[in-house]
Amino acid sequence: MTVETWWHYTDASGLLGVLRNRQLWASSLGYLNDASEIAFGLESLEEALEDLAKDSSSRRDDIWPSNIPLERSSVDVYAVSFSTEGDQLSQWRGYAGGTGYALGFKMDALVSVGMKPGEPSLEPFLVRYGQEAKQFLRHELELRALGNHGRLTEADAGYLLRNLPRYKHGSFAEESEWRLTIIDADPDTVDVRARGGRLLPYVPVAIPRSALTHVRVGPGADAADVAAVELMLARIGWPNVAVDRSASPYR
Repeated sequence: MTVETWWHYTDASGLLGVLRNRQLWASSLGYLNDASEIAFGLESLEEALEDLAKDSSSRRDDIWPSNIPLERSSVDVYAVSFSTEGDQLSQWRGYAGGTGYALGFKMDALVSVGMKPGEPSLEPFLVRYGQEAKQFLRHELELRALGNHGRLTEADAGYLLRNLPRYKHGSFAEESEWRLTIIDADPDTVDVRARGGRLLPYVPVAIPRSALTHVRVGPGADAADVAAVELMLARIGWPNVAVDRSASPYR
């Protein structure tokens, strides 16, 4: 079934930034404090390499190009995260400070970003979790290695590394996540912001006026919180955006 709406969870500061600037920020996954963003994918890729080497009576170094490090710094990918779930407690807790806001976007309008000259090229993908992710990655590895006499080309190795953000630990499956990614970002489009006491590179992504359709205020919100969002939308001239409150209980 086609998912028509993607939800981006954020806090009050993030909401103001999105609305005022008409931008989402695609953050560098290689710089995030949460190493698990990439660690699961790297570990799964290493396991798949070891298994393939064993099955083919080869060494891992015979399969993976020696000049491409198998480490987090090799994953030069910028991403914005979304969920197909617009009112989920785990998302409110994890990404919106327990309350926060969920912004609903038309999927097709977001995907169309990057089709104009000068815009960063965006690629959407569905995140896979746990054992399914491991099996999918193993299949991708075998497909590319066996198609080249058991050895990955540099291009194939780069492809596998760039796609590691597709894979996450099974404990995150409830997130039902999609990501918009930017690969090989133009250095002129990269900026830096402060986050968690560190500097985090990001690429601003312009939002088409038609893309934002909904703002949901998180658990515990009251009528005043909804009214404040409606006031903000009216002041910046962003029409036809529905505003409501979460129905989720929060303790």
